[in-house]
Amino acid sequence: MLPAAGHEDGIDVRKAFGRFSREVASAWSESFMSEFSPSVTAALLDDAQESILKPGEVLYGEAEQATTTTLALIADGLMRTYIRSDNGRQVTTRYAWPGDVLGAPAVILASLGDQRANDLWRIYGGHTLHAEALRDTRVLKIAPARFVESAETEAAVASALATSLAYLQVETEQILADGLFLSVRARVARHLMDLAVSRDGALVVIEGHQDIAEAIGSVREVVSRTLVRLRDDGILDRRDGETVLLDPAALHALAAAG
Repeated sequence: MLPAAGHEDGIDVRKAFGRFSREVASAWSESFMSEFSPSVTAALLDDAQESILKPGEVLYGEAEQATTTTLALIADGLMRTYIRSDNGRQVTTRYAWPGDVLGAPAVILASLGDQRANDLWRIYGGHTLHAEALRDTRVLKIAPARFVESAETEAAVASALATSLAYLQVETEQILADGLFLSVRARVARHLMDLAVSRDGALVVIEGHQDIAEAIGSVREVVSRTLVRLRDDGILDRRDGETVLLDPAALHALAAAG
């Protein structure tokens, strides 16, 4: 779906999306940026760049300073953000679907433009943050400087951004709490539900055992044993290298029970 036509100072929003795919326009309509005025939207799109990431390709990772982080709208596909420790262990902090925007916290922090911003980036672990594609993923990279300028001068942009960051904080805290307090079985169930896509009337997860292990901060062997037990219980099945969710209600109950 294309954003509604809007005119402001002679600007036609539909024309601003003309050089991008329909997926970009549709994702924009689902994002917090849909509330931006035609002039702001056109300005952000003016020097934005669309690209496709392959599974495993990194959008950003191990940025030593906040200023090196990318701001991107997910137009199609699926990405995950995760924290990686010095010993290589990983834990997922978020799944990003079409309409989600990645990199906003770092962009805002970088806008402080001083050494304190870089110190905070290191103290709070910004250099351990990564974002990678789990499937073929189309992204729209937005110029951070232009975005920050809009947030500083347009009340509607600042308000939409603040609301988005609040939701993001709650979501991230919940995911991290799950990783600390839920059993492996409950964490696996929750991530299966998060990753599932509908296909031919069934819910399917294409990510493998290693992907799920990294998502929950565990190891492949533990996750594999858990998935085998869930299959023996009739909750899921493996077909052609994919996981088919036979009883989503049971998975939801497991995730909720902890």
